[in-house]
Amino acid sequence: ASRLRKIDNSDFPEIPKISLSARQAIAQGRTAKSMTQKELAQKLNVKPNIIQDYENGKAIPDSQFISRIEKVLETKINGK
Repeated sequence: ASRLRKIDNSDFPEIPKISLSARQAIAQGRTAKSMTQKELAQKLNVKPNIIQDYENGKAIPDSQFISRIEKVLETKINGK
């Protein structure tokens, strides 16, 4: 038991996450265009689970991919 020590949050680096507003902007932009996640993925030449992961906050798109999404959805996504 003497080898155990309490771990605080400062021991681990912060895991980057896509902002809630960016996630919502992608989903709202997609639904405004009456597109499914699969249709958006096809237009961006990625697998549908990529779009799902972005909207659920499980993955983080890079700035170039955010620009591609903005062009397809014709909307601005903050959170770059």
